[in-house]
Amino acid sequence: GRPRPNPVAGLLSIPVSLAGAGTFEMTVYDTAGRAVATVHSGELAAGMHTLTWDTKEVPQGVYMMRAVDPSGTVTTSRVVVSR
Repeated sequence: GRPRPNPVAGLLSIPVSLAGAGTFEMTVYDTAGRAVATVHSGELAAGMHTLTWDTKEVPQGVYMMRAVDPSGTVTTSRVVVSR
């Protein structure tokens, strides 16, 4: 699944599916490439997980979310709107 909603104001639900247990890291970056939030960093079991990111931590704008796990890296963007 995809993170929902987009645009987001408040909590963003991020579905994560891992084929095997391992280290998983999800970091949020602003358009200048600065890391602004860490959604998760550490071990996760195999299977489905739902992570959340509270967008109240950042100003309105476009952010890139990068997920890194043993199978590779995935990047997606989200729009944060004013609350």
